[in-house]
Amino acid sequence: MNVIRNPFAPSHSKWMHSDKSHSWLDLVFSPGRSRRSAAQQRGVRQYAHCEGFTLLEVLVALFILAVAMTAVSHTANSSIHHVDAMRTRIIGDWVAQNRMAQHQARGDWPAPGIQSGEEAQAGQTYTWEEEVITTPNPTLRRIIVRVHAPADANHTLRELTGYLVQYPR
Repeated sequence: MNVIRNPFAPSHSKWMHSDKSHSWLDLVFSPGRSRRSAAQQRGVRQYAHCEGFTLLEVLVALFILAVAMTAVSHTANSSIHHVDAMRTRIIGDWVAQNRMAQHQARGDWPAPGIQSGEEAQAGQTYTWEEEVITTPNPTLRRIIVRVHAPADANHTLRELTGYLVQYPR
């Protein structure tokens, strides 16, 4: 009588006794019979197909990697350029708002005409131009402030239009 373990039963099940000497369980789980091949028992690893990458495959992979890295580098460079341009435009907007706020805070009543000047912000000098225009209402003046890029005086970063009111004193 052979003692075998039922492979489909839970691990806590009892050992089963079988009177059949040639059942499939005896062939698969018989003592002395190993599930490993002779080469595996000797410690030799068998590989069905033992090859590495060819030089052409490595070169194609490196080319794909180089193209991808170039695209990533270009995107990062473009983002940095856009951030710098946005920073310059925002500072130009601050310069224009500062000019309007100065007129309001001082209570100025500028004469009609064009004035120009410079203002330093964030380590750069921005040129500005103000155009004061009369309106049909004699107590209002229209002011157009144009701020130009530090590197190019012909490029207008911001144009801001505002109105000043002359209050009776």
